[in-house]
Amino acid sequence: MSLALAPSLLRLSPKTTSVPERLLLDELVSRLQARDDALIDRVLRELVPEVRRWMLRQLGPRAELDDAVQDALSEIARALHRFEGRSSLATLAHRIALRTSYRYYRKRSRPQPLY
Repeated sequence: MSLALAPSLLRLSPKTTSVPERLLLDELVSRLQARDDALIDRVLRELVPEVRRWMLRQLGPRAELDDAVQDALSEIARALHRFEGRSSLATLAHRIALRTSYRYYRKRSRPQPLY
């Protein structure tokens, strides 16, 4: 099986005992490290609903939620070439989304100047 036929790339994990899944993960890692644009685009498209759901859970419905999601996806895109396959892509993306939502939360909780 190739990556093109895999239903989802987000849940491929190094902890799997399945040889075909491990081979898919190895191919995924090598292509991401080679900065394969088509694969990066596919991964980001798969991540959009997940990242939005994670950030909505952290930040709640707010005006800048879409901006926060976009920032998280940008950071994820910049980090994909460093992915080593020691975890799933979903784990990597979740950590980045969580850090981004913390940054937005801190921004909201700071008192704004009155002038």
